[in-house]
Amino acid sequence: MPFLKPEYLYGLLALLIPILVHLFQLRRFQKQQFTNIAFLKQIKLQTRRSSTLKKWLILFFRLLAVACIVLAFAQPYIPNKVNNNKPPELVIYLDNSFSMQAKDHNGPMLTGAIQDIITQEFPRASISLFTNTKTYRKRSVEALKKELLGLPYTHKQLDFQSVIAKSKSLFSKDPTLEKYLIVISDFQHQNQQEITNNLNSEFKVLLVPKYPITNLNAYVKTLSITPKIDDFTLEVQGGVSDSNQDSIPVSFMDENKLIGKSILTKSNNFSTTFSVSNSNAVWGKITIDDPGPEFDNTFYFNLPKVTKTKVLTIGNAPSNFLNRIFTEDEFSYQFSTFNQLKYNDIQQYDLVILNEISQISRALTASLEIFISGGGTVLFIPSANGSLDNYNSWLEKRQLNLDPSNLTTKRVTTINFDHPIFEQAFEQRVTNFQYPKVESFFNLNHSAIPVLKFEDDSPFLVETEGLFIFSAPLSSAATNFINSPLIVPTLFGVGKSCVKAPKLNYIIGQYNEIDLDYTLENDAVLSLSNGEHNFIPIQNMQNAKLKLSFDKNPDRAGHYALKSKTDTVEILSFNYNKKESLIKGREDLRNFQKSDLKIFMTSMESALESVKSETNVKGLWKWFVIFALVFLIIEMLILKFFR
Repeated sequence: MPFLKPEYLYGLLALLIPILVHLFQLRRFQKQQFTNIAFLKQIKLQTRRSSTLKKWLILFFRLLAVACIVLAFAQPYIPNKVNNNKPPELVIYLDNSFSMQAKDHNGPMLTGAIQDIITQEFPRASISLFTNTKTYRKRSVEALKKELLGLPYTHKQLDFQSVIAKSKSLFSKDPTLEKYLIVISDFQHQNQQEITNNLNSEFKVLLVPKYPITNLNAYVKTLSITPKIDDFTLEVQGGVSDSNQDSIPVSFMDENKLIGKSILTKSNNFSTTFSVSNSNAVWGKITIDDPGPEFDNTFYFNLPKVTKTKVLTIGNAPSNFLNRIFTEDEFSYQFSTFNQLKYNDIQQYDLVILNEISQISRALTASLEIFISGGGTVLFIPSANGSLDNYNSWLEKRQLNLDPSNLTTKRVTTINFDHPIFEQAFEQRVTNFQYPKVESFFNLNHSAIPVLKFEDDSPFLVETEGLFIFSAPLSSAATNFINSPLIVPTLFGVGKSCVKAPKLNYIIGQYNEIDLDYTLENDAVLSLSNGEHNFIPIQNMQNAKLKLSFDKNPDRAGHYALKSKTDTVEILSFNYNKKESLIKGREDLRNFQKSDLKIFMTSMESALESVKSETNVKGLWKWFVIFALVFLIIEMLILKFFR
């Protein structure tokens, strides 16, 4: 007879205890004096025979009771003979994403799912279980109890295709074993088509869906700051997953100090504003009162330090229109003639503008290539008298080519509003602006991204691999572009796009990159810490700029100090992605559950019963418990009534 937990059979050694007790009964007999002993010999013989039989019966039934109890703990079963007397193999996926914080009738859905797992009787001594972050391979239920009870929630969530691929790697290669995958999740981001398309023929999939009682949940959707003369205006935009919710109480805190309170109302599109002084740094925290999942009830942010973009213009003479655009409050602007240029200084800037120089020397070309490869940006404005052969020898590396000038008059009529340089320039797509005219231009052959185009869709400004290039000079003889409203957002956007300044906040799980005007000492590194967690981001020096990138870390929301040894260089704030905040009732999944696919189970218990019934694995432990009780009752009856 096979057993799920054969290690408990060592408990059969306990049978020695009643045997020893019965063999070595240390009773002390008392002497009793009688006046007449004529009949005592016959009574003594009869009593001794009865007592011996009673003892053996008690020993027999007591041994049977103890043996049945031990066998019940060892969990014997009748296996499916087709499967070579081997129980089915089980892999469980437990979704521990933030949406599982929502409550069903038994409390938080994740807590209920864990209780369902650790209280079940499995048809195999060990199972494999994995979550969005951890894998428990070939664990006993007792081991899982210790590990799952402290299971944390996570912002990560595997899609159904990844769940199938992961479970496949956890199954053994034994073809004689029946294999089952049990998926416990609220299936928040899975749809019917994704589930149907990824069902695996190598093992059977059983789905145990979790449904929240309500999809009520509120969260902070976006945060924006508008600078003013003496302060900032902080606009908070909230979001709800249930259209019936009318208001959200919100509080604004600087670290642990309460700055103000407000209410996000449905009538005001769930938005409100706060005034923030610009005299001190702010470690901001927006909190809301919400009965839904807790992970998105706090939104962290900080006011970034203003970083000036370093701009160098190389030309024949200073340009008034560039001076007016790259002002001192936003940029650190420098001009140099070609003869006065120090090539080594180029690497210290963020943007280099080649303003109508007639030729580009080899030394300058080499410096610009190093500059661009290090993350710098170049804006090239050709000269009407420039050498096309010289220009093209540099541009052809990026599949660009300038053909001889064209004197046809054209208007710049198309703006690529999706390009990053216009990200903050336009609140809406403008179509009735004053079109600038170009009367002399070069034909630009390119495979680059168009930024501005003429009315015939030919390019006026393109961008590729850190290089922006105009197809025409910007002097007044060639175009009135420098007098049009379009020049400011274009050149200002090019300048601002050169530096990835720290933002109000970053999203955990997404790739983030920032540039810092900070120089590291030899072999020194910056670390990111919030007091409890500390890690070192990817960092490297490019063009005298320190570039930092974040991908997998951090994994918890909060304020993090970017430190060099004990000095704080910058404060960065991280928040969870809001995709988990939209709690769904999943009526579509309920409808899918009524389909012909017999993969949906009402509970973990029903899933295991389905596995046992399909594999003909019948557990016998209940029978042994019954037998143990029967034998104990018989023993009690013998003790009471057998004389």
